[in-house]
Amino acid sequence: MNKQISFLFSSKSLSRSGDIVSFNVIASKANVMTSHGIVFRENSFKPAIKALKSKGRENLLMLFQHNDMMPIGGFPIDSIKEKNGDLTMKANLNLAVEKGREVYALIQQGVLTDISVGVVFNSDDLEFDEKSDTIFVNAVEALVETSIVGSGSNPQATITSFGTVSFQDLPVAPEDYEWDSISAI
Repeated sequence: MNKQISFLFSSKSLSRSGDIVSFNVIASKANVMTSHGIVFRENSFKPAIKALKSKGRENLLMLFQHNDMMPIGGFPIDSIKEKNGDLTMKANLNLAVEKGREVYALIQQGVLTDISVGVVFNSDDLEFDEKSDTIFVNAVEALVETSIVGSGSNPQATITSFGTVSFQDLPVAPEDYEWDSISAI
């Protein structure tokens, strides 16, 4: 007799190694209006990424809520890329830090999902459109930090995930069934 079980499965693309939990983020999305009336143009982060790599640092600082007193990890410099308008990076959240553990729990709960960048602009690289009251950023001079925040200004800057998958009437093997890992793909 076959037993049947129904359940909801949710997975974020998280991996863990010791005290470090890694996941991917979209830190900024080009041509999206932020709540501050700023639009980053495609490739606007390329100068900042180049500057970061030239400094020889290993990580970009990860903060909670842009608070310098709450570092919670880092983003490996070599993981920071801008492609097709997305500024993407790998996040390494440090669970040895108390606030890192709190943030991790809230990410798992689905409460914290937003990402926000701390940047420096050169006024020569900005355009202001009076009609739409919008600042367009053609180039970012420096990427100072990236934060996990409760509410980000770019609605598409987020922790990326595989999403939620529903499984209905999934068959379950009997307890005495011998497991064959090769056929479990």
